[in-house]
Amino acid sequence: MESFVAQAVHYNDCFEHERASHRMKLVADYYESLSSLFCEALPGVFPDRVRSHLRAKALGTRVQSEMFLGLSDPIHLEVARQLSEDAVEEFESVSDKQRQYQYRCEVETAAGNLAEARTYLARSLQLSDDLHKSIGHSINELDAAGVGQGFAILHWFRIGASALLSGNADEAGDFLQAIRDGNTLHTPWCLGEIPQYPAHGILRRITIVHAGNANRDQALAALQMLRALAGAQPSHLVLTAILLAAQTELSGAIWNHHLHHARQLLDNKNSERLGLLQTLDQFKKSAATTFPKCWEHFENWPDQITAVLTDNEPPAMLIQLGGTVGY
Repeated sequence: MESFVAQAVHYNDCFEHERASHRMKLVADYYESLSSLFCEALPGVFPDRVRSHLRAKALGTRVQSEMFLGLSDPIHLEVARQLSEDAVEEFESVSDKQRQYQYRCEVETAAGNLAEARTYLARSLQLSDDLHKSIGHSINELDAAGVGQGFAILHWFRIGASALLSGNADEAGDFLQAIRDGNTLHTPWCLGEIPQYPAHGILRRITIVHAGNANRDQALAALQMLRALAGAQPSHLVLTAILLAAQTELSGAIWNHHLHHARQLLDNKNSERLGLLQTLDQFKKSAATTFPKCWEHFENWPDQITAVLTDNEPPAMLIQLGGTVGY
């Protein structure tokens, strides 16, 4: 059963989210049935509910599967919400519950409920309020080299980037003020000094933060850091998928003010700053045969990018396209 959970995590990374969700449903349902068996077979010996750590892990993994599916079909987000409630109830330790609150934050961000996403992130940090300044202060107090700070920054910056890309001025303004006050952009995770995940997801959102602050050069520099991190692990296709999403969103974000640079992000044969079309071509060679579901997610992107470049589609489509990648 433990191996099934690990396998489902791998399926998610291969963009086989439906397969991962189905496998985790089998595991979770099995342990739910086993729990009821104990209670019915030996009443009075076992409590009415017997919790299972493996069931909790299966539920939490399925939350992520349904969230990823929800980026293209919002009906899955409601499934993810219910699974999230079940996972929090199934886990017993505070740290496990905190991690599930961050997953729920991710679900609500995907749904566009940014205030609610902030509430769940604050809950994961055990805060009494969910203001951006409180979240920022709490994150800055975490171990600067620890993965806990990295994931907290990732979820927080995902909220901020979503606010900027969707035009939610109040949410974006409070977020930007909080990261300025806390100097968060100068933490090791944000400077690309820690090469492990979730640095890739953080840098993806930092490109949008800089674009929102009208810092085009810094946005492009952050994208270049992400490109270097992803290039250092070419066999990790999820990292390339993050780069593809970042490049797409950034092009859409700067299109109206920096058209030349936006178009270069989409089409550029310079080997050090490959355009999206060229990166997709390389990605196809790596993924199409070995990880077909992963490539299937991107196979229509070249046509859509070309349509933007030829003015057949509005640049806002780029932001929508990038948003279908949740990492």
